[in-house]
Amino acid sequence: MTSFGATIVAPVKLNPTTWQATINNLTTNSNGSSRNYTFKATVDDGVNPPVDSNPQTITINNQIPTAEIFIPSSTSGVNMTSNYTFGITAFAADPDGGSLVSPDFFITTVPPTYTGSVLFGAISQNVSTSGTTYSAQCTITAPIKIGNYGFAFMITDNEGQTVQSNPKELIFTNQSPTITASKLHTL
Repeated sequence: MTSFGATIVAPVKLNPTTWQATINNLTTNSNGSSRNYTFKATVDDGVNPPVDSNPQTITINNQIPTAEIFIPSSTSGVNMTSNYTFGITAFAADPDGGSLVSPDFFITTVPPTYTGSVLFGAISQNVSTSGTTYSAQCTITAPIKIGNYGFAFMITDNEGQTVQSNPKELIFTNQSPTITASKLHTL
């Protein structure tokens, strides 16, 4: 048996001259960078002096998580003098199988004349085998100004790597007033 940090490695004899040991839980550094592990084997037959193998190094790389945000595709019919509340969703995954933490929706741009607030509700999550879907309600407070409102999503994996989605924009345009004509009746 061999000690590897806090892990005890018990080699298994595969045939008369080949042994195999499996080491689990090798990780990257806590800042998400690569970590190198160097191994060597020592053979001791109890008669001759022990002999060490040449060292072998492996590198464990953290894969950066992925994130994508989804917002409504249209603002048609929005009353610009009232608060506008809509659902905002993001999908994130950690390709190396780690966990995801610290989901955050945020605003990236607003029209220069906008003086209101953009508020995000509590984030709920739905975990699947392909990743995690995060959802929240978002409110743009009135009066809504014409222009672009940009949104993005940020997530961090268990190795400390943070990724931000590409921003998506809601575009509010000047809506033409609707005129309804009616027939006048004279008596």
